[in-house]
Amino acid sequence: MPWRPISLIAPGTATDTSGPEEVRDVLAPIAANHDATLPQDALAWLLAVDPAVLPIPATTGIRHFRENVSALDLELTTEERARITDLP
Repeated sequence: MPWRPISLIAPGTATDTSGPEEVRDVLAPIAANHDATLPQDALAWLLAVDPAVLPIPATTGIRHFRENVSALDLELTTEERARITDLP
C-alpha cells in the first residue's frame, strides 16, 4: 500500500498539489493530455504499476473523492508511465 510515492508536497507541508518543480514538469503535460489533475496522474500511475497496488489517497470531501475515483478511468501510455517512474 503506497503512500505518497510521488511527492507532490514537501514533508511537513500542509496538503497542496503544486509539488516540486521537477514533479510538476513531468506530471503537468501528462495531466493536460488527459484533462486530469496532477494527483489523478499519480493515482493512475500507481494503479498501472501492478494490480496488487492499493493506493490510499487523501480525500477531503465528495468533490475530492470523485476526483480521486476518476483516476481509475485514466489510461496512461507506456511512455507516460515511464516518465513518471523515472522521477527522482
